[in-house]
Amino acid sequence: MSTTREATGLARWLAWCSVPAFVIGVLLYPDARIHPMGTGLAAVLVGAGLAGTLWLGRPRLLVVVALAAGFLPSATGGFAALACTLILAMMFFGAERAGKALRWADVALLAALAWAALSWLVNLGRETDLWSFPLALLMFWAPWILVFLLRASFPAAVSSHARSAWLALILVQFVPALLKPLATGMLGAYLVPLLPLELAGVTLPGHDAISAASDITTGTMTSAHHLGVVAVLGLAYLAAWYWRERRPLQLLGAAALGYLLLMADAKHVLLAFLLVGPPTGVILVWRELRRRARAGLLVVGAVMVLGTTAFVGVQVASLVEVGLWQPLVGFAGINPKVQLYTRTAAQMKPDEVHTWIGYGPGAFASRAASSRATGALYTEETRLPSFIPSFTPPAYGRTVYDLYTASIVATSGYRSTVLTSPFSSIVGIVAEYGVLGSLLVGVFLVALVREGALAWRDAGRPARWRAAGAALAIAVPLLVVLGLFDSYFEQPDVVMPIAVLWLLVMPETKEGQSA
Repeated sequence: MSTTREATGLARWLAWCSVPAFVIGVLLYPDARIHPMGTGLAAVLVGAGLAGTLWLGRPRLLVVVALAAGFLPSATGGFAALACTLILAMMFFGAERAGKALRWADVALLAALAWAALSWLVNLGRETDLWSFPLALLMFWAPWILVFLLRASFPAAVSSHARSAWLALILVQFVPALLKPLATGMLGAYLVPLLPLELAGVTLPGHDAISAASDITTGTMTSAHHLGVVAVLGLAYLAAWYWRERRPLQLLGAAALGYLLLMADAKHVLLAFLLVGPPTGVILVWRELRRRARAGLLVVGAVMVLGTTAFVGVQVASLVEVGLWQPLVGFAGINPKVQLYTRTAAQMKPDEVHTWIGYGPGAFASRAASSRATGALYTEETRLPSFIPSFTPPAYGRTVYDLYTASIVATSGYRSTVLTSPFSSIVGIVAEYGVLGSLLVGVFLVALVREGALAWRDAGRPARWRAAGAALAIAVPLLVVLGLFDSYFEQPDVVMPIAVLWLLVMPETKEGQSA
């Protein structure tokens, strides 16, 4: 399929998505953080998407429905779509998947799932119950299982539609981002990208108005942080595509998404991207660089490392000199997230069985565990269906009983919840799957990066296909770093766009094959 045809498909998806993005992100849910979309309306929209896809006779495009549902301003819409699409995908493609050869990443995924089932059974009746494993499958593994089922064969025409939809859903976030400040009168949102200048001592006129608007850019999603993640994914994709084809629109789109990232004011997402993006990008293009460019990058890298080390050293020395290190250490000692790490590490003793096999999926620090542990964690209301009972695993309850209380939640407006709330996907992986299971999850993640890198370096494929490989190779390490901060591995609006990249790097089958 030509680049022109791909661009036409992207323009068509943008046109289809622009009006819903305006209605949802500006008119109906201008502050989805406080007033999100209800479960009923989200279910109706998901059902309409599923019905339309099946009516068109394109069951492989069910993945687009699951992808789009993550962009709804709903806490439950993404999970509802994943549950439905998984069932339908198993019906349509389960037998076909069983008859196809497995790639390395497929084998790694199946091995990790087998370990999860084993860990669940070993802990059943103590740290896990009957609902622990199904909820872990839905909240943690569902995006990857869905893509695994669809990877048996993905025709080029369907791949093109999915790729255009993927990019359009990210780019269309500009509609609410640019129009919402006009509708709400918070014009300071446009200047939020300038806030980092204040770190250099520059005082911005209208600082208070700009700071007040720093959290309103969420697009059609419920979180500015999650919008920041998908902006990074789109930026990486367009930058990689520009590297291959050198088209101005690709570079312009990447720069615009960089502005959207800054406008969302997702500081920890930006930090994670700066830690992961440039080094991974250099590794991907290293073979293509001339000797002089390689030498220049090495010099720049060395200067940055030395400069950062010197800066950190000076700051630490100044803190020691004025005696501020003691309050900081004291604060870290009571920080709920730090406490989650230290208490979990204290339980990982070499002579304990759970150190190696884990407490079981859905039993410790994961979103599946936290959503049910009402005996230890404060919650105003549960978003789980009434037929799923509350359950607080003993080990998890002993660890977090005082880390997320009503008083702590009441002060969340005066601190960073990302840096202090006791939630972390990395802690969940290590505690629930143990050392051995974590190694299997790590192998799966490495396999994803490997597939992305191989796709990027495949000179026989179109540039847009190779760009998806580069974006996947950057997205997976980014997800790991973000998993240190919060339960990012279990956010459908974050993980589903990454999982779709895994689907898009598959070699495309014949154009004429039916979807």
